Amino acid sequence: MKKILIILALLSLIFSLNVYAQEEEKFDPEVAKVIQEGDKLLKSGNYQGALQKYNEALKSSDNYQIYYQAAVANIKLKKINEATAALKKSIEQNPDNAASYDLLGRIEFATKNYEGAIEYLTKYSEMVNKESSKKKAKEIISKSYYTMGSKAKADGKFNEAVDLLTKSVELNNYDLSYFRLAEVQYELGNYDQAIENADKALNFRKTVTKGGPYYFKGMAFKKKGDLEKAKEQFELGKKDKDYGALCQHEIDQMN
Repeated sequence: MKKILIILALLSLIFSLNVYAQEEEKFDPEVAKVIQEGDKLLKSGNYQGALQKYNEALKSSDNYQIYYQAAVANIKLKKINEATAALKKSIEQNPDNAASYDLLGRIEFATKNYEGAIEYLTKYSEMVNKESSKKKAKEIISKSYYTMGSKAKADGKFNEAVDLLTKSVELNNYDLSYFRLAEVQYELGNYDQAIENADKALNFRKTVTKGGPYYFKGMAFKKKGDLEKAKEQFELGKKDKDYGALCQHEIDQMN
């Protein structure tokens, strides 16, 4: 259920559900009538009825825009596999339809297929001119690299983690990626890089608590032999709910 809610939330970010209405596509009058009926049902919340209309229209017109609309209806009906198949058909019929790449990439991200999300959203960001659209796509790509990098770290693949997390922050100043980079660089013994990334995690902080970056800065300074700076960082982080106890432990060891 959580996965479905995420997908529906991502769907709400799309500029329009009624894609074909923005195009000057010429449909046979009877097909156009069926599509319009499907749109009305979709907007009214009758998603099953809308899907039936779109499927009816597809019997007469193998059009990419109808496939897209069918995908939207399928998502609303929580039929994610069917939605994915419809979007791939939409792209097959028209590889230049950016909206299908966008929605497909968001679905891949929500279903934790991060490589797929990166592929489709990278393509989408290359196709659109609107900077705000590019930015939203890059934010999701960045989070995909973060998740992959975190897994690589958990698996002990530190160099791979650095590569993935670096790609994440190249696209977006994501605080969690900077923090994870600080952790990994510390584990690799790259203490200056650990300090640098911990500072960036603090500068761009939206999600991480302050204690984590302060803790790893303190540990890096400690390894560098600068105990005074290390203690300063631990003092800054000792009230943190997640890393406070670790910071206090280091302070106690120094006293």
